[in-house]
Amino acid sequence: MKRHFRFKKRVNNFIDIFVLISILYFSKFILDFKIVSSNKELISHIFNITNLKNDDNVLLNSFIKLTNNNPLDNLKSVFNVEYEKGDIILMNYMQKENVEVKEEIKPQVYIYNSHQGEKYVGGNVIEAGRLLKEKLESNGIPTIFEESDILDFMRVNNLNHNQSYIASSYYIKETLKNNPDLKLIIDFHRDSVSKDLSTININGKNYSKVLFVVGLENENYKVNLDLAITINNIINNKYQGLSKGILKKEGPGVNGVYNQDINGNMVLLEFGGEENTFEEVSNTIDLMTEVIKEYLNEKK
Repeated sequence: MKRHFRFKKRVNNFIDIFVLISILYFSKFILDFKIVSSNKELISHIFNITNLKNDDNVLLNSFIKLTNNNPLDNLKSVFNVEYEKGDIILMNYMQKENVEVKEEIKPQVYIYNSHQGEKYVGGNVIEAGRLLKEKLESNGIPTIFEESDILDFMRVNNLNHNQSYIASSYYIKETLKNNPDLKLIIDFHRDSVSKDLSTININGKNYSKVLFVVGLENENYKVNLDLAITINNIINNKYQGLSKGILKKEGPGVNGVYNQDINGNMVLLEFGGEENTFEEVSNTIDLMTEVIKEYLNEKK
């Protein structure tokens, strides 16, 4: 993403401030009489005269007022200036043609917890989801983790546990509105089965097993099912036994949709069960990071 460099260091020399403001105030006169040939040259002189160096971080709020009605209006186009909460942010004092323009990095993965109250031994799904985000980002995969309090949202809107997917759908839609190109959306859960059914030992280390859940009461469920099958195949090829497979759900007493009607890149993943330790879940997150990385590389 585009980095903003916010000026935190204020000018301490009052003489510099006075000279700076004076020059800015009479900048139109200076330009009209061709004392300098361009805005770029004028700004360079300002920095030279006031002893402000190009590597100084200076808060220049006065620029906003002083540039409203003079030739420095195009300061933004010259130095790539942006306005934020009344401050001017100069991304670079250098001339625009010499500034390296970096492409904005778009998030690829969104992780949230429809059931934020689910816990492990020594942790919970919120901490685990956040850890998965950190692992993905450390592998070069820009990721969003939903930090909003979905449980509080449910309380305020008088929603019960069975309506948690209504609550999480609000955050999914808001995130997609701002990030329509997400390649993978993960609803991070944990199962409620006993530990012997939710744990596997690989090379002497315990891991919590994963389970995919796909709702069939969605007319486009085949898209989500294909996604689950694709990722599940990668797991089986890399870490045999880590996945418990894909659970298809429909009928009375179940949700049957799980918000998977919102987007075809959605997957509901259960990491271990309530008797798994957070360390076991963390071990699995390490493996799933590699799985997701491989999936996204194949998707390019």
